[in-house]
Amino acid sequence: MTSAPLAVFFIAAVAGMVACAPYPADGAGDGAFAELTVTPDRLRAGDSLELTLTNRSEQQLGYNLCTSAIERRTAAGEWEVHPVPLAEVCTMELRVLDPGASDTFRHNLPALQPGTYRFRAGVEWPLGGDRVGVTSTTFDVVS
Repeated sequence: MTSAPLAVFFIAAVAGMVACAPYPADGAGDGAFAELTVTPDRLRAGDSLELTLTNRSEQQLGYNLCTSAIERRTAAGEWEVHPVPLAEVCTMELRVLDPGASDTFRHNLPALQPGTYRFRAGVEWPLGGDRVGVTSTTFDVVS
């Protein structure tokens, strides 16, 4: 194997690791350059929802919502990760979202207790830059 194919393999492997990394804990991207919305904002466990990521910046951003987490608001008003995986099969490639563009994903909500929830995801912004966290609008699960 020559050095050129090795270099391409290495770059692809690093890009894959970045795309697959867990979401960052901060919400640095919230509203500033990326918006993550959930519709509808009131549903029952098992209902279908749409998660829409919108690039509000003037630069491309990298994303993959496979590693998104669901967080639940506690009685104290804090957010804690709720250990319920999304049921859909998901590929782990880094996707690119152009400036002003949106991408929407439909999910079936897993079995959740009634409460207020949100999604947290990581995006690479600008494309090739740092990975920062983005939190969604909240949604309520009712019984």
